[in-house]
Amino acid sequence: MTASKLFVKSATESERQMLDCLSHCVGMLERVGGMAADCAEAAPPVAAGTKEDDDQVGEGKLFY
Repeated sequence: MTASKLFVKSATESERQMLDCLSHCVGMLERVGGMAADCAEAAPPVAAGTKEDDDQVGEGKLFY
């Protein structure tokens, strides 16, 4: 079962279990955001100064 499904399931069970699952989900989102930011910074620019480049870097920083 995925972490998000466990979180939804836990919402109908104990508050402590729900908070544990929520914390786990948020931690995984932070890791994914960090990896996205690393990829955005390491990737060669497609065309320097394009709006798409700015959007991708901005999205990476948003989650990191």
